[in-house]
Amino acid sequence: MKLSLVIPVCDDLSGVRLVVTQAVRLKIFSQIILCDDASQVPLRYEDFQDIAGLDALEVDLLRNEDRQGAGGARNLGLAQVRCGHVLFFDADDHLLPPLSDLWQRLQGQQFDFCMFKHIEGRRREAGHEGLFVDDEARWQAAGAWHTMAPLASGAGPELARIAAYPWNKIYRTDFLRDNDIQCSPTMVHNDIALHWLGFVLADTILCADLLCCEHIVAAGGNNLTNRKGAERLQVFDVLAEVVRRIGSSDPEWQFAFTCFYLDLMGWARERTEPLWLEAFDLRAQGLLRETIDQRLFTRVNRNDPHRARRITETLARGEA
Repeated sequence: MKLSLVIPVCDDLSGVRLVVTQAVRLKIFSQIILCDDASQVPLRYEDFQDIAGLDALEVDLLRNEDRQGAGGARNLGLAQVRCGHVLFFDADDHLLPPLSDLWQRLQGQQFDFCMFKHIEGRRREAGHEGLFVDDEARWQAAGAWHTMAPLASGAGPELARIAAYPWNKIYRTDFLRDNDIQCSPTMVHNDIALHWLGFVLADTILCADLLCCEHIVAAGGNNLTNRKGAERLQVFDVLAEVVRRIGSSDPEWQFAFTCFYLDLMGWARERTEPLWLEAFDLRAQGLLRETIDQRLFTRVNRNDPHRARRITETLARGEA
């Protein structure tokens, strides 16, 4: 079993150099693919030649001449993966030593993807090490508390509702390609389709209760969390794509994704500039009317009246 590492990067040479250095030290990657998303100063192979041990690996340096966002950069890298498994990782996060232990444990295992835990930097600042509280609760509710174990049948819809990150899973490359699973070509929220369709379509999911990386969110940066402009409306393009592929045939997945996107829409709306709120609400109303029938609304209301109230309040904004 060989593992490729795909790293999207835009104007962050110091960050990607640190991640590449960490990757080399782990000694688990056979191929590193650097995907330059139209950086003002293009990345060069020479920028990495002084990293000890890198010359023993396959290194590919790809570039988008026009900025496509991290999702487009990841898709560019996925097309060049030559190993049986792949890990997507961001240039501003940190790889941790337990990832090496996990990869050794995975040798010889059959799986579509293996999901592992991470340290959430925003929790570390508050004195805690691990996931957000709600994500940890879902991890435990799904029964994924062993060091490495298959996800129990029927637990996927629960675990899929944790934060949709692209970098906390090792994927089998052919699983992604055979099912046409990739990131959405949007500047933000591009990892939702990768996360959710992976869960919906996978036959075997492994869960590793190991903290294999740390997620860093820089205050004031230009990352997804901090963007507040018109690009926030792209969330509805992504959600529509996933809704289309999930369909209505499986009520458990439909319910789980509905709960997820209701929470996500609330989060995204709070981060949308006032100039774009009317357009945001119109898109939200259209999505709700298209996807939530009386049966689904009744179940949401029974499970969590606060979410049901959010549905009615969103629809009411269009009647004011």
